[in-house]
Amino acid sequence: MIFLSHNFKDKEIVEPIAVRLKRAYGVSNVFYDSWSISPGDNIIGKMNTGLDNAEYFFYFISENSLKSKMVDLEWQSALFKMSKDNIKFIPVKIDKSIPPTILLSTLYIDMYSNGFEVALRQIFDVINDTNTKEDMSTFSNLKVSFYDGEDNNYVFQLEAKYFYEPNTRFILCYSNLNEEIEFKILTDSVNVGNEINNWELNNGLKVNGRYFSLFRGVEPKFPIRISLKHKNNLKINDVLLMWAVKENQFEQIPISYERRSIR
Repeated sequence: MIFLSHNFKDKEIVEPIAVRLKRAYGVSNVFYDSWSISPGDNIIGKMNTGLDNAEYFFYFISENSLKSKMVDLEWQSALFKMSKDNIKFIPVKIDKSIPPTILLSTLYIDMYSNGFEVALRQIFDVINDTNTKEDMSTFSNLKVSFYDGEDNNYVFQLEAKYFYEPNTRFILCYSNLNEEIEFKILTDSVNVGNEINNWELNNGLKVNGRYFSLFRGVEPKFPIRISLKHKNNLKINDVLLMWAVKENQFEQIPISYERRSIR
């Protein structure tokens, strides 16, 4: 049994992990409150049953979970069980919070510093490393919003929602010609690489664009802003920001329009 101890306010982070574990090991082998506890159930009784059967206990440490008495009860019970039974206790750090003192000497998975994908692979490694090559659940720690900027340009804001992302290699794509586009990073120094031309995406769309990388990681509350402008004040079409998830493999970051301007 795999027990996921978390606070309900962190479900947007924990649920994609729970779903991936359920797909790999079956719903009956993953204790996750959304499907392990039903309305009318005795919560403490269900929790005790889950802990009694747990072989792996993942404690998701966050500001929210550190304030939760129920989560405290779960991880402290699991820690006691670890001292006498064969259970693996694995803290997973999902924000800047400092783990409880008693856990500071315990090796933990640092999702905040290393990112979602690395942490998810480490969770699978703890349980069974033959599953680490399966596709990840739908989740994006990075997001992009774009705004109307000054002088008829577009301002794209790239930010991390939850964790620090150390990997900052990107391709900015559009269907306009490269020579038509003025590109500028407003907030950071960057290493701008070669232009790409007529690159065909998986959906068949052919785009142009350019590589760039940052000299820092992407951290929550410290966004990166990118300015794009057509030299003839025309529309810039099919803008995408692709992120390097592996060597020579890029995935699109979700993008949304915000009806306001950055000044």
